[in-house]
Amino acid sequence: RYWRPPSPARKKTALTNPPPPPIIRMRTSFTYSQIEILETTFSAQQQISRLHAAQIASQFELPLECITSWFSNRRHLERKRERRRRATLQQRTKSASRTASRSGEAHTV
Repeated sequence: RYWRPPSPARKKTALTNPPPPPIIRMRTSFTYSQIEILETTFSAQQQISRLHAAQIASQFELPLECITSWFSNRRHLERKRERRRRATLQQRTKSASRTASRSGEAHTV
């Protein structure tokens, strides 16, 4: 696992055939009507089948990857929101129990 310099044959091919530049893709902007369809579909099923995603992609005239990544991002957002809801609920439960225990101590003293 030690570093060693590239062989001369490999070095020549790397210089004559440089790697292609990375493809920079523009961010897809969905219209409100498209988002409504995506959200309705997501509320029915969070995991979309490849066939259904392909149908939506052809309906929107977008690549399939845009639809599948939208669903992936939306699932991630849903998990993030759920974690926040749980954390907020735990904080409220803790603060309510502290308040109840303090008021209980005041009555016993």
